Amino acid sequence: MLRMTVAFNNLPEFGSDVHDLLGQIVVKATHDLQGRMQERIQEPHATGRIYPRPGGKFHQASAPGESPATDLGHLVNSIVADTQHARTQLLGEVTVGAEYGSHLEFGTVKMAPRPFLAPSIDEIRPAFEAASRAAMKRAGDQNGQ
Repeated sequence: MLRMTVAFNNLPEFGSDVHDLLGQIVVKATHDLQGRMQERIQEPHATGRIYPRPGGKFHQASAPGESPATDLGHLVNSIVADTQHARTQLLGEVTVGAEYGSHLEFGTVKMAPRPFLAPSIDEIRPAFEAASRAAMKRAGDQNGQ
């Protein structure tokens, strides 16, 4: 199983509006990550090997370095987002339930990586960090800092 967790732990006492804002940021980042991972897998691939599937259909696999190409949908459908909110912790987690997800992400001795998690994180990180900084600045402004 492959898992990515975004957490704000040991949060100080913020006003409820800042805490709610941070919660919204975690929820958005978690769902953005899930969605981007799924999109990367479902995007058309143009350079991988083409091979026949049962029923006379064909599948174009991903090439090394590309995100995995969806075939039957198990990988993309196994990507699940979950968030948890408590007074001192905000947690967002994206889990890939398909047991072969980590093999695709990191590769094996017989297969080059087909990353989909790390590139998705790189894509959503700037917006998450900017929103988090703005919320923390707002918290500092409210506390007179």
